[in-house]
Amino acid sequence: MSRRDGYNHAYLYNIDGTLVKQLTKGKWEVKAANGFDESYSNFFFHGNDQGSVNQDFYSVNIKSGEMTRLTSGTGFHTAFKDKTGKYIIDNFSSCYVPREMYVINTKNKKSVNIFKADNPIKEYKTGKWSLFTIKNSEGTDLNCRIFKPVDFDSTKKYPVIVYLYNGPLHNM
Repeated sequence: MSRRDGYNHAYLYNIDGTLVKQLTKGKWEVKAANGFDESYSNFFFHGNDQGSVNQDFYSVNIKSGEMTRLTSGTGFHTAFKDKTGKYIIDNFSSCYVPREMYVINTKNKKSVNIFKADNPIKEYKTGKWSLFTIKNSEGTDLNCRIFKPVDFDSTKKYPVIVYLYNGPLHNM
């Protein structure tokens, strides 16, 4: 793992320390390395190429460099692979999904839902929210969310609560 191109990515080296190739690349981050399949043909990792507030589980073929997104759905995936690399258990949640768990076949990407949590607030009327970015003084995009009250009326004034988190992106 290195930030040599400005983003945290995976690199393949020979045993003598010589760089063979960069395994992942792009304007996104590898969030966690999760090992190889039993033949050492594929490297598994968590990454956020679908957006900085999302996390998915991927494999990249060592020879071809082909990267495969193994999870689906916008939100946060924490996946665990078996030691062979043939199956993963995906623990998924989002702003709209309290928790769902799947067993996913990494070869054909077929998944079976093994758990779906009930929405604890399904009986309540909730306000709308939206995700957007603003630029800081250096031109870097900063993620923002706005939560609007139930039955929001743009002609009315509302009190505002600002929550500011200045920490790093979540690393597993």
